[in-house]
Amino acid sequence: MIVLGVDPALSKTGWAIVQWNGKRKVKLLASGLIKTKPKEEIPDRLLAIFEQFSTAACEHWNVDVCAIENTIFVKAGADAAIKLGAARGVIYLCAAIFGLPVFQYHPPTIKKEVAGHGRAGKDDVQDAVRKTLKLTSTQQEDEADATATALCYLVKEHGYILDS
Repeated sequence: MIVLGVDPALSKTGWAIVQWNGKRKVKLLASGLIKTKPKEEIPDRLLAIFEQFSTAACEHWNVDVCAIENTIFVKAGADAAIKLGAARGVIYLCAAIFGLPVFQYHPPTIKKEVAGHGRAGKDDVQDAVRKTLKLTSTQQEDEADATATALCYLVKEHGYILDS
C-alpha cells in the first residue's frame, strides 16, 4: 500500500509518499515541499501547487490513498484561513483527478499517534518520524508533518503499530 500524506498550505505544502507492506515494514519513498512566492497572485500560486503536486506526488507514484492534515483553526485570521482553504481545495482536486480516496486527520490526532501526545511540538514530530522510519536525517517541518499524516492513516485505518 502506498500512502500520500499532505500538509497543505499556500506558501509551503509538504508531501510524503510512504509504502507499507501490510505487516511491519514501512518506508519513506519520497517527500518534498512545494513552495510558492508570496508576491505572486493567488491563482498563480494555486496553479503552481496543482502542477507540482500532481507531477511530484501523484503521477510518479502508484498511490492508493491520500491522507491530509485537517485544519482546526487558523490563528492568523480569516484571510489566512481562506488562502489555506484554497490550497486544500487544490489537493482535493488532485486527489479526485487521480481517483484517490481522501482521509483527514486533525493535528492533535496526528501528533498523538506519531509522537505520543496531542500537544507534541514540531521537533517532537520530526524526531518521531525520523526514528520510526529510521531516516538518517531529519525532514523539514512540513515534510515531517506530511509523513506523520501518512503514518497516522496507517495507524488509524489499518492498526499499524509504530516503532520508535
